[in-house]
Amino acid sequence: NIPFKQQQSTMMIPRVLILLSFVSFVTCHRIAVIGGGISGTFVSKYLVEYDKDGTIDEIAIFDPLPLGELTAVSDISSEDWQGSRVAAVRMEDDSVVEIGASVFYAGFHLIMDMINGDTADNLEIGSAYNTGSSPDLDPNSRTGMGVYDGLGDYRFFTANDPKMWSLAKMAWRYNMDLYRVFSATSKVEFAFSIANQLLHSEHETTFFDNAAEMWEAVGLAKAAHNTFDDFLDALGVCQSKDDLSWFRRNVLPNQGCIREELLAAVTLCNYNQGPSDVNGLVGLGSFVAAKVKLLSIVGGNQKIIASAFRQTQAQLLAREMEQRNDKKGAPTVVKHVQQRVTTVISSLETMELFSEESSLGEYDVVILAAPLHVSRVNFVVQSEKDAAILQPMPFEMINVEHHKPEDGEHPTMATPLPDYATRPYTQVVTTLVSGGVINASYFHLSSNEGALPRSILMTEHGKALEHNITAIAQMTTTSGAYKVFSSSTLPSSLLATLFGQNHKVVLVKVWGGPHGGATPDYQGYGRTVDYLLYDAGHGIKGHSEGTALYYPNAIETSMACMELSAIGAKSVAKLVAKRLGFLIPHNGTKVGTDEL
Repeated sequence: NIPFKQQQSTMMIPRVLILLSFVSFVTCHRIAVIGGGISGTFVSKYLVEYDKDGTIDEIAIFDPLPLGELTAVSDISSEDWQGSRVAAVRMEDDSVVEIGASVFYAGFHLIMDMINGDTADNLEIGSAYNTGSSPDLDPNSRTGMGVYDGLGDYRFFTANDPKMWSLAKMAWRYNMDLYRVFSATSKVEFAFSIANQLLHSEHETTFFDNAAEMWEAVGLAKAAHNTFDDFLDALGVCQSKDDLSWFRRNVLPNQGCIREELLAAVTLCNYNQGPSDVNGLVGLGSFVAAKVKLLSIVGGNQKIIASAFRQTQAQLLAREMEQRNDKKGAPTVVKHVQQRVTTVISSLETMELFSEESSLGEYDVVILAAPLHVSRVNFVVQSEKDAAILQPMPFEMINVEHHKPEDGEHPTMATPLPDYATRPYTQVVTTLVSGGVINASYFHLSSNEGALPRSILMTEHGKALEHNITAIAQMTTTSGAYKVFSSSTLPSSLLATLFGQNHKVVLVKVWGGPHGGATPDYQGYGRTVDYLLYDAGHGIKGHSEGTALYYPNAIETSMACMELSAIGAKSVAKLVAKRLGFLIPHNGTKVGTDEL
């Protein structure tokens, strides 16, 4: 039990507080969103769309950083606050380089909807890894990739090959295993299109309490709940080169094992985890990049975040004009509060947010749009016997059946969330250099520009031999920019070896530490907790609609990417809209698909 400091200056008399907050709850709704990335800005926009009558009084997005702006290089190394994982920086030659989520594709339905909804033409889609100066690739940039196993051994190599020739090489090397994986990824793409339909439906079965229910509905439960290695075993994909048939090993040239080569390389590049460490959904999602056209936003993908906020403001302006004409009540306010939330205190009816000792206001619903450990928010509840005594918020009473209270009871002592929901994310270090010239001899390549690939991806063996580097990619030719992903910070001597004595380190961004990280540490599985982390009125007679805490980022422990952040936001927006009466589920025809 923790006494609440300075309660006289921050707490109202409990009876008055309950009375006023109850009046506020039934007359209007105030919603706090903690986190201003994809999840936070998207969920705000979706809530405004669902609230057609304008009964939301305020949506406040709390984030200490500007929404959707280029990241300042001077702030990039801050250990105090990681910031959004959709981030980019501007180079000295005015080019823009992604340092976080770099690409998307047309199958990212919610991301594409947001981009297409930007009628002000603030968003321009370009090719993957564009530098912000053109929607097309730098014409002098190299293409293709090499899958490097270390010590000069390239398992797969397509430097500057035409796309069709690269695919032909892939088909020859991996044979039927490539077909098996391609077929599985096609089913994943189709399942995501079904998921998009479900998310836009108001059928009662499409209000998913957690990501696992959605994966079950679209036929991806087995992919999400098994390791990628186990899933590949079920597909009949070879485990190593030794498992190839005698004919392929001894007669056919240039044969390889897709699992330990290409699949390991793409999961390490995207998640810094190998096929045995990620689930099947993550592994197949990583491989989609091999078969689709990858895209990014000219000027940086962070512009999607800024656009989502602008589109929400435009919706509200249009609604305000209608309300003036119809002489209706006050318009909804959606605002960005550039404050860091450190504590959330829940009573039965409201949650009060604090930045250190300063109150940021009371809200009916709070949405945590950031990973729990990254947010560093202390969630507590008032004791039933003494409102001045605070106790940890009992998240797990919603997620595990045997923790639910008996009728009329209200548990106040917290039980821990499962380890997979709170464990630190995997660390990835992004190193960006300019003025670099790749040391071709170090990688056992010809110095002839036409023989160099744009990207070098490591196998697990190659990563172990090459200082835990997972990928190296050329960004621009004008500034000699290269981006390196690794598990740890690289020594300056190694960077000089890789890129020459004249290179300049532009930034080193550590996505990691106790309050950071790039992606969840899956440990082979994709288990998730409920989006509703805490319901203050749960189990109390007469208080079935108390304040609540929702967590769209719960979906990340099954898979993390920009589209999954948007899916989590859409799912939570539907649940909140249902709770507040904006959406009334129906029980008509539903949509589904077969299990993969």
